Amino acid sequence: MTSGERESLQRELEDARRHAAQLQEKLNGIEQSPGWRAITAYRNFLKKGRVVAPVIDGVARLGIRLFSSKREPKTIAAPEPVIEITPSPEPPAPKGILLHCLDPGFMGRVFYCRDGKRHWLRSREHIACYDPGLDSVALVDDPELRKYELAAPLPLPWSDEVWRNPVRRDPSTVREISTSQNRGSGIEFGAGTSPMAVPLGCEVKYADYFAEGDLESRAYQKQGTDFVRLSYVMGMEDMSAIPDESLDFVNACHVIEHLRNPLRAFEQVHRKLKPGGRFVLVVPDMRRTFDCHRAMTTLEHLLEDYHDPSTARDRPHYTEFFSKVYNVPDVLLEARVDTAIANNEDLHFHTWTYESFGAMVDYIRREMFPWQSVWSETYVEEQAGWHEFYFVLEK
Repeated sequence: MTSGERESLQRELEDARRHAAQLQEKLNGIEQSPGWRAITAYRNFLKKGRVVAPVIDGVARLGIRLFSSKREPKTIAAPEPVIEITPSPEPPAPKGILLHCLDPGFMGRVFYCRDGKRHWLRSREHIACYDPGLDSVALVDDPELRKYELAAPLPLPWSDEVWRNPVRRDPSTVREISTSQNRGSGIEFGAGTSPMAVPLGCEVKYADYFAEGDLESRAYQKQGTDFVRLSYVMGMEDMSAIPDESLDFVNACHVIEHLRNPLRAFEQVHRKLKPGGRFVLVVPDMRRTFDCHRAMTTLEHLLEDYHDPSTARDRPHYTEFFSKVYNVPDVLLEARVDTAIANNEDLHFHTWTYESFGAMVDYIRREMFPWQSVWSETYVEEQAGWHEFYFVLEK
């Protein structure tokens, strides 16, 4: 036998010994298993009961196969893929606070207070757009709330596409869209307790024909008592306190109908706006207001007011207003008109429909002041409470 053959046999012997050791280890494991012990005990029991050996051996062999045979590993379904959930980032720290006062003068509004000013927010959707970290409203008293100056409400961030194709959901929405293109600094006339919403970056000053104390004494109950702070006591017909071409926008909501000389207001605003500035107008349609029984103001009448202004024409306006709107009897009408004129009572001096106002604007652009573009929207007929239309003129 060669040395190579001896080495080969030696390796086979070592392999056999290792295999025998593995078998012995396996047998020891079987004999120590609960199953084997149960089978052994059952076999001894059956022997005592004189059960024939073949049966005993068959049961034993079955037990051995069950407990000693190499079991195939169970097929384990692949685990479901683990979806890593990235925790939502913590909302940013609030930049302001939400305050509410139960005093009815604030008309139940919730205000977003920031940088010394408070802005009325129409909905939780509005709050989320400006300060998503806010989730609670603090209840405060009147003096605490008035520490913050009343400023313009904040609109939703309407896109240029919405400007081109407005969402006519309700009057407040279209008002927001009408001012959504405003930028820079400007003036709002006649805001009272309900200033128009403008983008947060805008700087708005407020003006009115009546001084603050006079405004409050003339206010009706639904207006509340929370008036904007006036920077100017003036009307749109005389804006001499404002430098020419200094404003980026002028807003006037339900104001133009109160003016004795509306065309003069168009002239003044055009002069005070910078090139590209905007004149935003919200106007009641006479067909859907208490003016519905009055005569519509003609362009000829407006031109007469512009070229030959006269307080003598006030009387016919007051007479028509009190007779058609308040139904004052003829025997009392003259005295009522005298009182109104003496007290300079406010009223709708002029009346328009959406169509007649548009015709007036067309004439103004063509014959008087060269506004470069006009945007307009009207009410939704099916919404009974919607009584206004909207014009934005760009210089």
